[in-house]
Amino acid sequence: MANVFYTRLVTTVSAYLGNERAVAVIGRQLVRCQATSDSITAEDLRSIMANVVGATTLHLAPDKAKQQELTEKLKAMV
Repeated sequence: MANVFYTRLVTTVSAYLGNERAVAVIGRQLVRCQATSDSITAEDLRSIMANVVGATTLHLAPDKAKQQELTEKLKAMV
């Protein structure tokens, strides 16, 4: 079962990218810190956040306002 950090992150990102893309983006970043949806910690979240922001920015490139809004929400999580 996914933990609270993972659930919050997916919920936030999926509001902008959709669930499938959000899970894919976050899944790629979890590999970087050797975490899973069950084991991600606050420290893991801090270590991957810049990469998550970067990846989501690419997907939202045409909409700068949404990019900025999501970036602010993500940064507030850490």
